[in-house]
This record gives sequence, C-alpha cells and structure tokens, in this order.
Amino acid sequence: MDTPRFIEAFKALPTHDSRHQALEALVRELTPYEWRALQTITSARLFQFDIIGQLPIELVAHIFSYLDTTTPCRLQRVSTRWAQRLRSPDVLKQSLNQWFTGTITLQSADYALCTQKARLVHNHRHGKPTSLFDIRLEEPIAHPSLAGDTLIWLTPEQTSRSIALLDLGTWNLRIMSGEAREELRNYVASDQLVAVTTFSHVCYVWPLHGQGRKAFRVPSHDYFGALACRGRTVACAASFHDHIAVCIWDYDTQRARSFQITPDPSHLFFRSGLECKHKHNLALLLQPNTKTILVFGDVQCSKAFPGLCSTMPGPILYTRLTYDGQVVHSSHMPLLKGITSITMSNENSFVPVDQNGRFLLRMNIKNSFRLHFDEQLGQFTKILGPDSEDLVSCFTSTWWKDSFYKVGNSTGRVALEHEGTRGAPNPRPLIFDVHPCKPARVGVNENFVMCSQPQHIYLLCFDDSDKRPKQCESFFDIGYLTVLDRPDHDQTNSTST
Repeated sequence: MDTPRFIEAFKALPTHDSRHQALEALVRELTPYEWRALQTITSARLFQFDIIGQLPIELVAHIFSYLDTTTPCRLQRVSTRWAQRLRSPDVLKQSLNQWFTGTITLQSADYALCTQKARLVHNHRHGKPTSLFDIRLEEPIAHPSLAGDTLIWLTPEQTSRSIALLDLGTWNLRIMSGEAREELRNYVASDQLVAVTTFSHVCYVWPLHGQGRKAFRVPSHDYFGALACRGRTVACAASFHDHIAVCIWDYDTQRARSFQITPDPSHLFFRSGLECKHKHNLALLLQPNTKTILVFGDVQCSKAFPGLCSTMPGPILYTRLTYDGQVVHSSHMPLLKGITSITMSNENSFVPVDQNGRFLLRMNIKNSFRLHFDEQLGQFTKILGPDSEDLVSCFTSTWWKDSFYKVGNSTGRVALEHEGTRGAPNPRPLIFDVHPCKPARVGVNENFVMCSQPQHIYLLCFDDSDKRPKQCESFFDIGYLTVLDRPDHDQTNSTST
C-alpha cells in the first residue's frame, strides 16, 4: 500500500476508538530507528491542554484573583467551556474581595453585581471614570477632601464660617455652621463623622449622613494643633514644652477622656541633649477597635533643624497608648534613604490609601516623599509610584491601593493624570484645564477622585448613580456644574457577557 492509500484508509476509520486501535497496531510494528523518527516528529508538535477548563472552580478563582478584575469577562470568548466557568460569581468574588477587603458583602452577590464591581475596579486602575464633573464656584473654598462618599470643604476660603458636605451618592448638599457662625479653623472626617474646630476652643461634630450636631470644648486652642477622626471617635492633642496633652471624645456617649504624655523611659518624646531642646509637631491616628491611639511627633531640634538631631534615632517618633494613657508600644521611623528631617502637616496628616490600615503621611513641605504608615505592621515605608520618582507633592499626588493619580505635565501641559499602577507606568491625562499657577490638591478613594483649586473642583466618579447630574446646570446656586466628556473607554471596559 503506498502512502496516499495508507492515509486515506486511516481517514476512513469511522470512530476515534478505531483510529486509536490502528495507531497502537502501527506502533507495534515500528523498528527502533522508526521509533526515534516518530519521537522527533512528535516532540516538535505543541500539545495544548485546557487547564482552566479542567480545574476545579476554586482553583480557577484563585488563578484569576491575580489578574485584572475584568479579565474573566474578557476571556469568556476563548471557548464555550471558559465562558461557562468564568461566569461563575465565585471567580469574580475572590478577585473583588482583595480590592474591597470586606467593605462590601459579596457572599450572596450574583454575577451581574460582581461584574458591575469588577468594572468599577478596572476603571479606577486604568483612569476611566464613568462620569466627570467640572464645578466652578462663586467663592474660593478651603481644604476640600473626600470622606467615603462625601465631598467636604470650608467656605469661604479666608475666614471660613461654614462647612459644606456634598453626598455624592444622593447628590444632596448640606451647609452647616457653628453656634454663632464663628470662624472655623480646620476639620477632619471619617466615613461617618466630620469634626470642625473653631478659634473659640469648641469642636463641632456632625454625622456625614443624618442630622444632629454635637460639640465639645477644650481648655485652649493649642489642643487643635493635632486632630483626628475615625469611625465615631474624635481626638485632639497639644504639644507643650514639657508634656503632650491628648483628648479623646466619643460621639455616641459624648464622653471625653484626657491624659498627658510626660518624659518617661517608655517613650522617646522630650529627650533632649545637653546642647539642644526638642519640640514636636504632632499627628494622631485613632484605633477605636482596640481603644488605642497612636501619637506621632516630628523632631524640631533647636540646634540641628532642618537636619536630624544626633540624639534622635529617626525623624518621626511614635507611641501607641490606651485611651487611659498607658503606653503599649513606642518606636520611631528609621532613617530612610534621602530623608533627613520631616515636618508634620498642620492639616490631617494621615490619609487612608486602602481599607487595610495603610495611610499616606502628609508633610508640610512643597516636595516630599511618598511615605505610608502600615498600622498592622506598625512601621513606615517609602513608596515609589509608577514613575519611580522620589520627590512629589503629598497634596497633588496620591494613590488608592496600587492606582496612582497626580497633577503633572507628562504631555507638556499641566493636567490631572492617572499615572498607572505600581510597576506599570501608563500616564493618562484626564483633565487639561488645571491652572498651572494656582495651588491644587488631589484626593482619591475607592469610588472617586477629586482635583481642586480655590474656585474649582473636578470630580471623577467610578461607580454608577442615577442621582448625579446628566447635563450642565447650576450647582446649588453657589456655582455652575459642567458635565465633561469621559476619556475613551477601551474594549476591556465594555465587555459584554
């Protein structure tokens, strides 16, 4: 039988079993030389195996948890088998849990909800907002920031007498004032409360959602030198020449606790050398779940400033204490490359960058390092963004998890940019109208990015809401709102299932 007739006879076999039997019979007839020839032929062939199609769904979910959250949607086109497996909510839930870290409940979520959340994460990590607003205000504002789904600012800029709370979920604006519309000094906010200090030694506290103003008073305005709010607890502190005074106030019970930190071997505060004296600018980090508070202080040395005093182990000292003032642990930030001294910001120094207890440290200098504090580890780390730049502004550059945003000029024009993700630089200009000569600040959380200037707020939304404006209109009679065109979305953002 010649070769063509042999091939035709093999093709004519009716079933896979009969073809398999014919191959077995042929192999038994091969000589050693023919065996080696067959091995050479087969080793040059690539035999693919559908691992995803064969693995248990739990392992498939684990594999895709390392990839972009929209990848399961995009790869459903590979095959019918992949489509069936990747439509399982379990695949998306494991990936989403790593991003949201328990802040939303996905246990009973269906595939449609998981897909919606996956698109939110993808949009955030690629700089693709679902809606984008340009808010131009009639009066300059001060200290705008994001707290959960609320945008907050003081108004007017120079002598602020009101605080504005814009609920970004319901698009409801509340403007509150103190008892006698006294001048407001500063504020801090959690995802539940906003605390506003005054020059009359009073701190007013409002819930972000709901009604009910409460207040507490401190002995002097020095106590508002450091301010913190977390959950439903507010704390403030004052640094004097020989002690630190701390006050912790609970919104629900309206009970205040106070204690002092005095020179003691259990911590590093107030340790001066023979030739110098130290002062400390303070920052606070509340830990309501454990009823503890972290008190941070920079080191302002009378002799070494702006350098680091030789008697100090690092540029930042910190102590963890109970609400009764008992020292739990003391430490310091080690000397990191390029960092000689740090001056704490006179605003809220710690800004959340995820839900896992990591915080951006703001410093009172124009260009600073990206420093974050991990409260689980109890230590500082210097962060490099996608561009690997060392010096940035802690007010115009920030991040959420591994997604970085800043006011920059990578295109030659000043713009709000998405820098990319850590280790994957991909500058993406989003707004080109940022004024190059006016101070700007950027805030970010899991759902929103805010870029503000004195009479201007740009708001980027990554979630979906039918309550937000769909067209240009007056902004609550205090300005004008323009709905901007979104940057083009690619196919990965609109994958149909």
